[in-house]
Amino acid sequence: MCFVVKDIELNALAARCFHASVICQGKVYLHGGLNKYKSKNPLNDIVLLDVLKGEISAIPTKTVGPARSHHTAVILKDRYICVVGGWDGKKRTADVWLFDMHVYQWTLLIAMPSSNTPAGLSSHTCTVVQDTEMIITGREGGVHMQRRFGSVFKLTINLQNGQYTYAELPMHISSRSGHTTCLTFNKLSHDTKQKDQANLVIVGGRDAENIDVVRISASVKPLNEDLGNIIHQLIKNKLLLPAAGKSHRLRHHAAVSAGNFCVLQGGEMFGKVRDTITHNLLVYDSSGTKCWQVTLPADDCTLLEKMGHTMIWYAPKLYLIGGVQQKSIVPSNIVEITLSI
Repeated sequence: MCFVVKDIELNALAARCFHASVICQGKVYLHGGLNKYKSKNPLNDIVLLDVLKGEISAIPTKTVGPARSHHTAVILKDRYICVVGGWDGKKRTADVWLFDMHVYQWTLLIAMPSSNTPAGLSSHTCTVVQDTEMIITGREGGVHMQRRFGSVFKLTINLQNGQYTYAELPMHISSRSGHTTCLTFNKLSHDTKQKDQANLVIVGGRDAENIDVVRISASVKPLNEDLGNIIHQLIKNKLLLPAAGKSHRLRHHAAVSAGNFCVLQGGEMFGKVRDTITHNLLVYDSSGTKCWQVTLPADDCTLLEKMGHTMIWYAPKLYLIGGVQQKSIVPSNIVEITLSI
């Protein structure tokens, strides 16, 4: 087994944190974020990242898009980048925007009269479970609005009419902000009776040990199964070590779904006075009860210390994009991690 970490330097367009990233048909898109830590002026650009060539370039758009940070973005119908919520420089918002990748045009969607729209969303998560349906988790409003329980919403998009509707779901999770969600499918989901059942594994975003696992209906295919197969072999061969306690007391970390597993990287650790940004690369099972830690080369730990970044699986490698490092530095690089058996 070998874990190889590579630093790929790019231009200033890559210097951003608390942004959103998506993959569509082999292309990686980044939107918004902050080019300086704690900046009050979020970016509104959308850029194309070629991880294989190590190149990044701005995409010219016909209409002006939303300036956002601490927001989310997902792909709909292999054509639209759907941006949900975030900080616009003055307030938290629950607005929904679409970027049409065929015509390079932004559109602000309209809330339907029946929509139970949250007052504001930031550092939340958005997970696609049907063609145009998403599950939104995370605390609404500011950091002083901490609650014992957080709300879970279903967001439905009507692409033809340019409208959306939020509906609060009859379930509660622990109040969280700066957390991650991964959609996983365990062995039972291959059963005929449970073929549409999946787990939404919610990690971090609060100074507590608990992980929320929400059983939901999902018609999407398992994500990144090739990465999940690699992880399965690493565990089978006892090449991953059980993670130490409190490893998931994180916020503003990055995560990707990997078949039956969740892969987490970096983030800010609760309850530490010094060196709060971690370099850890963790793996959780679909129930959220087992956690393993990937042992990475010691020389690369500083390079992997990130928060407010995103992570993608572009087979056969993981890429860490943007983020904040120690001393509040926002570097203009991406980090490539190769996992091989």
